[in-house]
Amino acid sequence: MELSTIMIIVWACVIALSLLIEFLTYDLITLWFAPAALVGLILAAASVGLWWQIIAFIIFSGVFIATLRPVLKKFLIKETIPTNITDSNIGRRVRLTSPMRDGYSTIELNGVTWTAKITSGDDLAEGDIVEITGNDSNKMLVKLAEAEKPKAVKPD
Repeated sequence: MELSTIMIIVWACVIALSLLIEFLTYDLITLWFAPAALVGLILAAASVGLWWQIIAFIIFSGVFIATLRPVLKKFLIKETIPTNITDSNIGRRVRLTSPMRDGYSTIELNGVTWTAKITSGDDLAEGDIVEITGNDSNKMLVKLAEAEKPKAVKPD
């Protein structure tokens, strides 16, 4: 078998493998090797030397990565939709759905019951309005909402 025939098979395998990996990962990492390998395949079919094929593959891969990846990434990979616990819940006010025990209670947020860790040090009861201040793993960090804090009694 001639070297050009072997290289045609090699470049075809590189194309197939890079497209398969890209299909499985969808990270725009190996996609650029497919068109660069196509250039190598065309050069192999034209019986151009092996080193020229490799140099062309490297150059075209670099050009495709440098120029097209940022453009395609901008259009193809959209911002992920926040799920479960996110910073988007910070500042929301919710009602405690259970009595406080050892600094923990429960809240309901978007139809889901969460464990709430009371960070303000206040003694809270079921039904008190709290404000979400953050999250710690699968727990919402909450404090008594400002409008709900009892006013200090001034001595007469």
